[in-house]
Amino acid sequence: PVLSSELPESLPIFSFEKPGSVVGSASLNPKMFTVALRKDLVLEVVRYQRNMKRQPQRTKRVRDIAGSNKKPWPQKGTGQAQVLADPPSPQPSK
Repeated sequence: PVLSSELPESLPIFSFEKPGSVVGSASLNPKMFTVALRKDLVLEVVRYQRNMKRQPQRTKRVRDIAGSNKKPWPQKGTGQAQVLADPPSPQPSK
């Protein structure tokens, strides 16, 4: 906690239009700044903000990655035709 003797009674409010010019002052309530910091609440807010970041909808599949050398499916056993050429394949076609 901050000691009330270290806390200024007011802070200057600066103008955005004229840098360096003081428009007014804001008074500080010592009750707001002399309370002990609750680390559990700070951690909860940080976790909330991190979780609210936009996440990808799904993980990338092999077909989504350009130039991947992994076959999209096995040669046999799936019932699909074999993979002859993958469009972003690095091997030159004949």
